[in-house]
Amino acid sequence: MTISTSKDVYYDPYDDVLNADPEGRIALEQLLKRFPEWEVDLTNARLSPTSTVRGWESMPALVP
Repeated sequence: MTISTSKDVYYDPYDDVLNADPEGRIALEQLLKRFPEWEVDLTNARLSPTSTVRGWESMPALVP
């Protein structure tokens, strides 16, 4: 999280990337090596309905 001198707090998405779980990153890398061809099923993908959670609630992937 980045904090300014005017006591306002700003969200920096790069902080999340830098602090991401390395085991999760390794698992995702291995999964993508195993299944290099895939598609996101956008018709069934859903954004989170709350304002407190940013991102996808569901994002199904199709693996041929």
